[in-house]
Amino acid sequence: MAKTAEEQLVKYLTEAHAMEELSAELLERGAGIAGDEEIARIYRAHQLQTKEHKEHILKRLQAHGKSPSKVGGLAAKAGALGVGGAALASPDTPATLAAAAFAYENLEVASYRMLHTLAERAGDTETVSVVERILEQEEAAAELVAGTFDRALEITLGEPAESPLTPVTPLGKPSDRPPEAPMS
Repeated sequence: MAKTAEEQLVKYLTEAHAMEELSAELLERGAGIAGDEEIARIYRAHQLQTKEHKEHILKRLQAHGKSPSKVGGLAAKAGALGVGGAALASPDTPATLAAAAFAYENLEVASYRMLHTLAERAGDTETVSVVERILEQEEAAAELVAGTFDRALEITLGEPAESPLTPVTPLGKPSDRPPEAPMS
């Protein structure tokens, strides 16, 4: 049976809320496993954003007269873990953690792109606006995590952690930032 755009929007918002709950947990564990303070800083910074995302999505659910259900939230959380977070549940090295975190961030990007399109179809301009802001941060997080790969490999291989990392600030995707001026 087909569902209306409104019914699907509430379902997707509920799933996004559960995904953000799981993401916050995984990022907290990831910061402790990273093996490098600068990589951990990237995970912690995105964890703060993730908590904000969860609150924004909760407000959008409430605007539709709903709240995340315990049963539905647990099911969505389990689904998110199964699809994107299984490797994060027990990463064995900083490199495995980085790859799993990158995969999960891209799962979030795909989910928010779908939610954005659905909110547009449902005529929910406030959700569209919220999702656009979240999506920009998720895309930036994916780029920042990808930028940790070389250093995570160095740590995993027991080498000195020398590969440079993209700074967490300023806001926006690293690929959209102007090149940094060389330090003299």
